[in-house]
This record gives sequence, structure tokens and C-alpha cells, in this order.
Amino acid sequence: MSFPHTLVLFDIDGTLVDCGKAAGKCFSAAFKEAFGVPCPIFAAEEVSGLTDAAILIEVVRRLNLKPDDFERRRELAFERYACNLAEELKLQPAREIPGAGRAVQTVRVMAECAVGLLTGSTHATARIKLGSAGIDFAQFVCGAYSEDGESRESLPPAARGRFAKLFGRDPGSVVLVGDTPRDVQAALATGCAFIGVTTGPYNKEALAKAGARVILNDLTDLRSLCEAIATAGKRF
Repeated sequence: MSFPHTLVLFDIDGTLVDCGKAAGKCFSAAFKEAFGVPCPIFAAEEVSGLTDAAILIEVVRRLNLKPDDFERRRELAFERYACNLAEELKLQPAREIPGAGRAVQTVRVMAECAVGLLTGSTHATARIKLGSAGIDFAQFVCGAYSEDGESRESLPPAARGRFAKLFGRDPGSVVLVGDTPRDVQAALATGCAFIGVTTGPYNKEALAKAGARVILNDLTDLRSLCEAIATAGKRF
């Protein structure tokens, strides 16, 4: 396998797929199963871009829960969440965001590029969401998930580490593609380039305010996407 200079990491929710209300519904049900109390309702801006691990910790904090067997309950919650989501998406499949699948395939064949994932989802739910939307999970050479850390800033180093293990050295540059201010912040905090898309809950102004310099309406704009990736690769 030849060495790809640039690693392009795609977010999932709001960038590649739209699960509607399925993820929130299934997470809440799983939390109640594991902890025995209802999960409070969060505003979208409170949780957009957070890892699932961070969301669970915030729920526990708000409810002032201090179970002695927290780790067991957390594992059960995420196990049940994945099972619930798989069943829910059989009934109402996730939707591929326009242009997402083709964009990933286009970047895959760009010279010196590899594609990966950087998502707040768990590894299991990432696979479920993409599969439901018809996007092949296997095409991503590496990824970072909720299991890799509560903060989104902890995810790019995890993805870099998996890339290095696969190819024998670090990527020359890393580009994050995402739709929330927290995606922008994770890129800026870890020395990654960032390409924003407004297919999630945030507009161009919100992403620009967070520090994004390249913002596309969506991933159907393949020329601008490829130009931005190529430009980012030349900076390193």
C-alpha cells in the first residue's frame, strides 16, 4: 500500500448522514435501561459535536447520579444504544446527506489521500449509521470514536495513531470535514486543517465564528472540496 500524505477525516452525523431523531430516541431509551431513570432532554446546540461519552457524563452529572457500578452501567448503556439504534434504523433508515457518499469516494482516489472517520459516535453506532445510509464503512482506513475520549480534541491524535500503525508513519497533514463549531475547535486545537459544511444545524456564520476558514454549502461541491484538501496538504 502506497503512503498517502493527507488523511481526510469525515464526521458522520450532519456531515455524511442524517439519522433524524433516531439516535436521540435510542440513546435516551438505553440510558433509562442502564441507569433506571429517564434521560433529560437536551437542546440540539448543547450536544451537537459532543462525543457520546461526554453526553452520557453530562446526563449523569445533571441528574446527580453516583452509582457504585457506574462503569458497568455505562457499558450496558452503550451496548443497548447500539442494539436499539440498529433496530430503529431498520424501520426508518438513516439518510445519506446529498453528495456525501460520492465525496468520500472522490477523496479516496485523490493522489496521496486516505479517508477516515472522526466522530463522537461509538465504533458500533458509527458502523450502524453509515451502513443504514448505504455508505461503506470498510472504505475508511482508520477512525476515532467516542471510546477514544470524552473531549472531541482527543480524537484527532487517536486517528493519527491508527494511521501511523497502518502506514508506519504519521500523515503529512490531516484535514477534518465537519458541520459543528466543536468540529472546528477540535481541528484548531490539534493542528488539523478544517473544511466546514452547512448540512448540520449550523450556518456559515456560526462555523466562521468558531474559526472555520473554508466552508461549503454541502459535499456536492466536489471541486471546492478537492481544492481545499489539496491546498491543506501543501501547507504541511
